[in-house]
Amino acid sequence: MSRQVISSRQLALIIASSIITAGIIVDPQQLARSTGHDAIFTYSLSLLLSFIVCYFFYSLSKKFPGKNLFEISFIVAGKWGGGIINILVLLNIWFIFARDSFATTMFLRATLLQKTPPEILIMLFILVMVYYGKSSIEVISRVNEIVFPFAFVIILFFPLLLVNEIQVSQWEPVFTQTPAQLALGSILNSIRFGDLIVFGAFLHTVQNAKHLLTGFRLGVILSAFSLTIVIATAIAVFGADILARLNFPIYSLVAQINITDFMDRVDVFAFSIYFPAAIINVVVSFTAFITGISAFTSKNDPTLLSLSTGWFLLLTILITFTNFVELGRFTFYSYPAYVIVVQPLLFLLLFFLAKRHPSVPIPQTASQSKSSTADQRNNRSGKPPKPLGYWIRVTNISILSSMLLLILGMTISYISPWIRSFCAIGYGACLILALFSVVKEKKRAEAG
Repeated sequence: MSRQVISSRQLALIIASSIITAGIIVDPQQLARSTGHDAIFTYSLSLLLSFIVCYFFYSLSKKFPGKNLFEISFIVAGKWGGGIINILVLLNIWFIFARDSFATTMFLRATLLQKTPPEILIMLFILVMVYYGKSSIEVISRVNEIVFPFAFVIILFFPLLLVNEIQVSQWEPVFTQTPAQLALGSILNSIRFGDLIVFGAFLHTVQNAKHLLTGFRLGVILSAFSLTIVIATAIAVFGADILARLNFPIYSLVAQINITDFMDRVDVFAFSIYFPAAIINVVVSFTAFITGISAFTSKNDPTLLSLSTGWFLLLTILITFTNFVELGRFTFYSYPAYVIVVQPLLFLLLFFLAKRHPSVPIPQTASQSKSSTADQRNNRSGKPPKPLGYWIRVTNISILSSMLLLILGMTISYISPWIRSFCAIGYGACLILALFSVVKEKKRAEAG
């Protein structure tokens, strides 16, 4: 397989785009049902578990540069063992693909194209995927670089755009749910971040392991930060009880935006930005799926399988779900069981098999040499920059601090409302600090 190269920034943005566009449709409703007002605080555990997955992919990429997850499975587990592992990974990717395709189709049909048959919408999805499947992840990441910043800016400005609808009292009281309820919401979020397994198919597309690590970490923190803003804004506008009853909370939230009397259809503009990002999310899982299938063939060229696989997946989507209720049951009951049981076993097995396998030498590329020379020049011209390990520690400490504040708020917040406010504000500050430090990580890794 010819190696395509994407930057750590492109990797981070495509990870963030995939998790946000998939989670923004139904997750706020389910989190409000399970944890109420405390749905805002359900991302610390997700980030901790995501960092473990990031380190797993980093270790594989460092030991087997230029190889993706499917190729590494065949290398460390052999033809039959690697085949079984890859089939389980492909099954997981197919679950993600079918879930996101049907969810986006139902969302599109319920909001804008109410009279269009879902079969037609799914077929149009497949045609777009087949088109992108004949290109490469480089093309997809470049398109995402254009689309995602607009979507992120809209999410970032949600509180400002809805300032007339927000009632701060809707956030209160916080830390009133039981630890079991908060744990349930955190587990649901962790399952959403389990979609990172899709990006194991693109380990070979990143220049080196450090870029891969910082790209993954930036992507997951950017996702958690954005989804926290969405959930916090939705609770402040609707309240946790109403939010738990809305089928498409994000549509209802955007529909509340009114910028004077002559701009009351901001939702049309917002969703014209959202839908291309949602399509890119499905295209990424489709590309990962055909990459996995191509690993079983002698040519190992996924573009040759795009058309046939696309039409096959069209049939499977049509018979997988029949309505939105079935999709919800699968997303929050059946699929989490598969992820909790299968993914940890696969990751542990591959991790220990890779430890026993000899490392592949890492070639020194011209771009790496240039970045090292530029880094040395920067060191000579002023105060040396802080090392990558420093910013990684800052990010890790920020996430752990948010977890400690969460535990503190759950245990002693009954003493005083001031403690609740302190823990809630501190949680948000830790997320902002983590986002700042992970951006520094990426810049430091790119500098060499």
